[in-house]
Amino acid sequence: VEIGRPAVSSLLPLLSDKRTYVRWEAAKALSEIGDPGTAPALVKALEDDDAGIRWMAAEGLIRVEQTGLPPLLEALMEHGESSRLREGAGHVLKILAKNEKLPPQAEPVLQALHGAGSASEIPRVAKIAFETKG
Repeated sequence: VEIGRPAVSSLLPLLSDKRTYVRWEAAKALSEIGDPGTAPALVKALEDDDAGIRWMAAEGLIRVEQTGLPPLLEALMEHGESSRLREGAGHVLKILAKNEKLPPQAEPVLQALHGAGSASEIPRVAKIAFETKG
């Protein structure tokens, strides 16, 4: 974390390590560094088997704020059936909204993730949000 952005390229491959503690430490460091370029990898980590890693990935996406939304929305368009992805995305969008950092075009995605509607709606609303410029 003290090294900052120069450490990112060494940390990113560790998100795929077979050892849980290595993935967690990498996710934690990337989350604290807050480099917007890590957003696609953090989005992928939202589907990790370990809940702690998913939480760290979500915290990293919250830190990069709106720059993390495009890869998050793309993932929801492609893998909206993933309950882990939906849970993590819901947390990220909820906190961004609470912090007044969620753009208006992403609000329907937050509503779909936390609403009583069908999970099959999420890719559609994510696509609309992704294609709408704020």
